[in-house]
Amino acid sequence: MQPRGSPGGSEGGRRGHSQGHPHTLRQEEVLRSVGEYACSPGSRRSSPPILAALAKPFLGLSPNAVTLAGLAVCTAGYMALLAGHFAVFIAAVIASSFADAIDGYIARAQGRVTKLGAFLDSVSDRVEDVLLGAALLELQLVEPREAVLLVAGFLLVSYTRSRGESLGVEMAGVGLAERGERLALILLSLILYACWVQAARAVAMVLLALTYATVLQRVFHAARALSNPALNA
Repeated sequence: MQPRGSPGGSEGGRRGHSQGHPHTLRQEEVLRSVGEYACSPGSRRSSPPILAALAKPFLGLSPNAVTLAGLAVCTAGYMALLAGHFAVFIAAVIASSFADAIDGYIARAQGRVTKLGAFLDSVSDRVEDVLLGAALLELQLVEPREAVLLVAGFLLVSYTRSRGESLGVEMAGVGLAERGERLALILLSLILYACWVQAARAVAMVLLALTYATVLQRVFHAARALSNPALNA
């Protein structure tokens, strides 16, 4: 989840519109908060400028709606793949990945970070992970046993983070292949599938290896922090 761009226009112009139009006032308040957030150190650490630029047109949308739309698009894309529409599936994966990248940004920019939003985001990510693993199997980029291991690995990457954080361990940024990196590898594998199947399968195997490397990194990180609380202070 992540934040965004900033406003424009004169102060006088803003006042003239805001007095008669509450919706315009609301948008300007959000935009000002975005500008303040974008200037903060936390924003610079967590949200690259390119994300702010890409997310700005979607500022008025509900972050939960963006999350659910991403899930719906990914599901529709998988159904399209089963019907033989590979290009539609790739487009859907790109669109759902974009929604996943901006939903949290929008939530923070609007000051609407909620437990419900975090729950929906986590659940939709896991469903999409399962669909993507199933898609790689459908394309025969992984064998059935590898598909099971891959999906299990996706879930374990998420579980090790959530369990560690529930015990007070800082888990952000731990691991070689967080969800963004995994999605990038899946997209690379899908693109290569169109012209070089062997390379696409090799990327899928790299994805599998990095997924379990990430699980191990998070397990060792959490174990080290929990055995020596001073390290996590």
